[in-house]
Amino acid sequence: MQDLLIPALLEHGGRVGKGELSAIAFAYRTRKAILTDDQKARTLASKTLAITTQTTPHLLGWLIYTRRLLDGDYKTIVGEHVALGGPLQPHFETAYQMALRALCLTVQGATTTSS
Repeated sequence: MQDLLIPALLEHGGRVGKGELSAIAFAYRTRKAILTDDQKARTLASKTLAITTQTTPHLLGWLIYTRRLLDGDYKTIVGEHVALGGPLQPHFETAYQMALRALCLTVQGATTTSS
């Protein structure tokens, strides 16, 4: 199967860049998720090879949830992204809200079980 991976990727991923194809092949071989905002690459990875795909908003949400980034960091990141004309602001907002909700549920669950 490994020998057929690269030709299959090239056949199905004609509209995906070489860098994305390399990342998909690496993720497949190592059985890891791939982080990409390229919709064609995500479709190729998830539907053709059943690789878990994640996006930059996923990463942002996880960093907020794990408190590696705080509210001030979030505001700075979104501000810079918008200033550069990036299209992900609505997705960042959704990920941020989901992370805060998950944090609240985690804290609430910890308080309930410790009582």
